[in-house]
Amino acid sequence: MGNKKKNKNKFDAAFNKKPVKAPVETAGVNHTKRIVITFVSVLLAAVMLFGMIIGIVSCSNRAGHAVRLENIGMSEGVANYFVTEFKADYITKLKKAGVNVIDNAAFWASPYINVESSKSTQGDYLKLYVENSIRTVLANTYIFDKYSSLTSDDKNNIAIAVNEMLTYRAGGSKEEFNTQTEQYGFDYSDFKKGIEMLYKSSVAATRIFGKNGENAVNFPEFCDEFFMGSDKLEGYTRAKIVFIRTEDTFVFDENGKKKQDENGNDIMRDLTAEEIEQRQAHIKRFESCIEGFKENAATPIAKEVFDEEAAKVYKYNENLTETYTDYYLLSGSAFTTEFGEKFPEVVEKAMSLQIGEVGAVEYGSSMAEGDDDTGSFVGRVYIYRVETDEGAYQRTDGVGFFSDFNSLAASALYSRWSGEYAAQVALLSKWENIDILSHKYTTNYGV
Repeated sequence: MGNKKKNKNKFDAAFNKKPVKAPVETAGVNHTKRIVITFVSVLLAAVMLFGMIIGIVSCSNRAGHAVRLENIGMSEGVANYFVTEFKADYITKLKKAGVNVIDNAAFWASPYINVESSKSTQGDYLKLYVENSIRTVLANTYIFDKYSSLTSDDKNNIAIAVNEMLTYRAGGSKEEFNTQTEQYGFDYSDFKKGIEMLYKSSVAATRIFGKNGENAVNFPEFCDEFFMGSDKLEGYTRAKIVFIRTEDTFVFDENGKKKQDENGNDIMRDLTAEEIEQRQAHIKRFESCIEGFKENAATPIAKEVFDEEAAKVYKYNENLTETYTDYYLLSGSAFTTEFGEKFPEVVEKAMSLQIGEVGAVEYGSSMAEGDDDTGSFVGRVYIYRVETDEGAYQRTDGVGFFSDFNSLAASALYSRWSGEYAAQVALLSKWENIDILSHKYTTNYGV
């Protein structure tokens, strides 16, 4: 019973409805709590107010945009600066092409010289050029901001360029600068922002991918796509290529090295009758592959035949590469360009074949003398197009098929980004205030 009474007293005390006075010794603590609560309340209010201000400023800035891509844009003044620049640039291009440009309504309403339809005018193409150029600058600026930021050196470079123009054109006076540029619709502040965008646009690719595209490896999925090809990308062509000489061959020393004359040219000799017969036998086998590899061929040929004959021909040490039958070709690559200068028909044939097809190119007369180490080639070249093997670009080869892979992949990826983002750029209501055809232009403020 005694325990129950004590528990009841404790229960009643815990839920006593009468106010309980704080002990004297805790008064200072409560006072401190009130100060902390007040401080936190004020801080929260300040944060909320700051957020509201930022939101208002952000909305205000967005409302002032004439052109915008997501969270960045150009004010009407900045857009005017770029219209001034790009219109001048376009007119310069027309004049270099021999067009007698007169900046008036009649000229811009005249038919565009390279378009049959009279519906397309000079003005249509001017507007297209200016709009696309502005879209590209904004897209590239967006890419820069997404992957990088301005360093102190960047800011210094921009400041130098802007100040030099201010000094050169207006004696260092912003007021004088604004007076001069008023007719073009922009001021010093717009000019400064425009130069910053141009700077970001010009350095974005290098900043992201490195000087030679070495950072393309940071985007492995795209590198694979670039190599293998897709509905958006050409991809590398992989082909087994075999050169068969039918009239002459190289002269080799006791170490199997090609002999050269005093001018560094390979020494050649005529093939013997037996050697010619051997080569004709190889040609016959390769010719059978051309028909035998086709679907529903009357006389099918095993796919291994090509490789078997290629191995035999390569023993003659007459091909361009001593250890490779596989060639990796891509339009614009350093190897393909150089190889194509010597054997353009071979490159064209390789890229025109379907996977699994065999084609041939014949050189019936001596090729022009050159400084290459292949000699003047007379004979036949057989090309077997095969599937590209995934990841081959990551291997090191002694020929240089992929010497510029990274730079090409980086360029392709950046072009994709730039094009996709440029298409997303919105031309807003303030853009409609700018009449490109009647807009004054000058080359005085280009950096």
